Amino acid sequence: MNFRTKQFVRSRFQHYYKTHEIYLPPGFDVREWGFIMFDELPEVRMRRHKAFGSRGELSDYLSGMVPSHAYYSTAYYTYPAARNMKEKRWQGADLIFDLDADHLRKQGADYAEMLENVKEETIKLLDFLTEDFGFRSEHIEVVFSGGRGYHIHVRDQSVLKLESGARREIVDYLTCTGFDYKNVFENDSTWKVRVSEKVIDYFYKLRFSVDKNEALLSLQRFTGVGKTRSSKLMDTLYGFNTRDELETYFRHGGFGFEQHSALNVKQVAENITNLEGIASLRGETDEPVTTDIKRLIRLPLSLHGGSGFTVTPVAIDALESFNPLVDAVTFGSDMTSVTGIKPFEIQMHNNTYTVELGTSVLPECAAIYAMCRGACEYGE
Repeated sequence: MNFRTKQFVRSRFQHYYKTHEIYLPPGFDVREWGFIMFDELPEVRMRRHKAFGSRGELSDYLSGMVPSHAYYSTAYYTYPAARNMKEKRWQGADLIFDLDADHLRKQGADYAEMLENVKEETIKLLDFLTEDFGFRSEHIEVVFSGGRGYHIHVRDQSVLKLESGARREIVDYLTCTGFDYKNVFENDSTWKVRVSEKVIDYFYKLRFSVDKNEALLSLQRFTGVGKTRSSKLMDTLYGFNTRDELETYFRHGGFGFEQHSALNVKQVAENITNLEGIASLRGETDEPVTTDIKRLIRLPLSLHGGSGFTVTPVAIDALESFNPLVDAVTFGSDMTSVTGIKPFEIQMHNNTYTVELGTSVLPECAAIYAMCRGACEYGE
């Protein structure tokens, strides 16, 4: 991003901050604040250890200094502006989950598909937080990051004092780390119920929904299952006439896989449990973010310097219909001249815009996105 482009994007960010109400997180005056400035880009240098005592102070800073990125601490401090972390005197921290499309097991073919995938994972994670952990929705805030994912803020009093180790245990639960396959069919925990039902669904499908050759091939993709073992397992499954019969067999006496002589129990059971149960159910989150009790997180309703999008809070019941490529788009449709320096494509407002090498004209929203992504410079 050259000087002229920085000045243009900065001026548009400044107009935004002068004309939009800022967001104040709870306890904003006992949080540390940090910012990355346009002038220092492409070097990323965080200006941190700042504190604000009023909405006016923060608003003046944003509209005067005009950062490319704005952050605040998930932690609460006695002295948030202290330069030394120990001197800040930590009081507690929100519980934070960061889901980024780049880190998901399931990747999308393009930006729009990546955003849809990460939204699905966010919804799944919210289900864990409300159903398994019992957090009330009024204590949870969901925020589109402005880039490739979502942040979930949990502000329940029960989590504020948790140290990193306890937060890591929460991550382990969400990701089903250390799941014991031997007890998969014993329904004495939420995870066992979830996983056992998925595994039984898999066997039910093999028995009642696909032809035998397809079922055999599906089984043979598991390590340790060849033609002989898959045939013996299918012979067993074909002995059941209903789902109840099949389910009773695998839950019998709490043994599950172990009673089936054709299976190399440990290897095969772990494979089937993981690939057919855990893999589709486990939550995803960036562990270092969740376990870091002094993390800086993006300020909702600020602008993301890598996209020009608004870091957008989303009501839980509105998340399903939320479309970042429409609902988080900040700037308008005024046509803007740009000079493309690499081919680039962005979908926005249900249109696809392409940056070609050389001079072209784009709606301002697409132009600023492309400038922030380094695909073009401002002007001819």
